[in-house]
Amino acid sequence: ILPANTKFEERDINADVFSGEFRTLMYEEKCIESLGESKSDYEIVCIIAERLGMLEKFTEGKDIDEWIKHGFENSGVADSITYDKFRENKYYVV
Repeated sequence: ILPANTKFEERDINADVFSGEFRTLMYEEKCIESLGESKSDYEIVCIIAERLGMLEKFTEGKDIDEWIKHGFENSGVADSITYDKFRENKYYVV
C-alpha cells in the first residue's frame, strides 16, 4: 500500500461531462501540501516506472504540469480560450 494524495494535495485537470447541463473543463489547484509521505498517483507510478526502467517511456519527458497542459490542448477548447486564461479562470464552460 502506497500513501496516495487526496484531491486536495495535487493539481489536475477535470471535465464535467455527465451533468447533462454543461460540459465544463476545470483546472484543479493544490489546496494543501502533501501530508506525511503521501505522493500523487503520477508520482507513485513514476517511482514504479523508474524501478522498472520505464520512466522515460511512461512520462514521455513530461512532468505533471506539462501533462495538464497537454490535456487542455487536446480537450477541444484551445481554439476558444488560451491556456493562461483557462488557468486564471480555473474553468471553461463549453
